[in-house]
Amino acid sequence: MFMYMCNHCFSFEPFIDKFLADKPGYVSFVRIPASFNKVARVHAKGFYAADTLGVLEDVHTDFFRAYHTENKRLADDKAVIDFLVSEGVAREEAEKAMKSFVVDTKVRQADNLMRRYRIDSVPALVIN
Repeated sequence: MFMYMCNHCFSFEPFIDKFLADKPGYVSFVRIPASFNKVARVHAKGFYAADTLGVLEDVHTDFFRAYHTENKRLADDKAVIDFLVSEGVAREEAEKAMKSFVVDTKVRQADNLMRRYRIDSVPALVIN
């Protein structure tokens, strides 16, 4: 569980990347964006929009970097759409994904998991 706006999550990401590079094949790893506030919810939509568009692996680190090192807050749908367009996604596709039922459903499912796992801060790891 993470939030793009979380400094600790940003700092933890290189460790996650190293783990993913070396993880055994039988281990499943799933990132789940937390949406504890309005901006984090927009970021969660952006995460799932990128996933739906098949570009998540290409833009995930760039999203963190844009927020933390380039001072781009990506605080609304338009800003996230502009970010996705700057990453090579067609504007129409980015707009459609951000407004889609699929993305909305995934954000609601993530919220449900956060409640079920009683996550109240990030980064957090849930191990089954």
